[in-house]
Amino acid sequence: MTAYHNRVSDLIAFGNAPTPAFFFTTVNVGTAVLEGVTASYEGSFGNWKLRASYDALSAKNADTGLHLIRRAREHGSAELRYGESRWEAGIQLVASGPRWVDTANTQQTHGFGLINIDARYHLAKDWSLVGRVNNLFNQKYELVQGFNTPGANLFVGVRYVPK
Repeated sequence: MTAYHNRVSDLIAFGNAPTPAFFFTTVNVGTAVLEGVTASYEGSFGNWKLRASYDALSAKNADTGLHLIRRAREHGSAELRYGESRWEAGIQLVASGPRWVDTANTQQTHGFGLINIDARYHLAKDWSLVGRVNNLFNQKYELVQGFNTPGANLFVGVRYVPK
């Protein structure tokens, strides 16, 4: 577990231009305060591996008391993997809370949750066949308002990692 408290002077951040609303410009935040807690766990149980992480963040403009944009107050992930001698597979859950869109804190994106799956088959000492599906259920979400994120996507390949 890690707790942190940071004060940043003259933080350069993105902000909304006066008009139109979908244009962004850089703004100077005189003093920003970022504080929070990160808790993580990693363990193995026979052929199973579990990893989990949770972040709680308060990121504010100390001069105005308003939240900094594009930073979720809560974010978490968990991954469960199973493997034997030549193959392994895993499932990952990623969840994030809403994010402020504008510096006045009047608009927010929605929070989201994604599920990803992957598998690997070891062909030889240095070679593996890999496959991954990201955003398995094709969730619609935005990290930044007006900018699309990938829907469900599949990657298949051969991986070479010299030992």
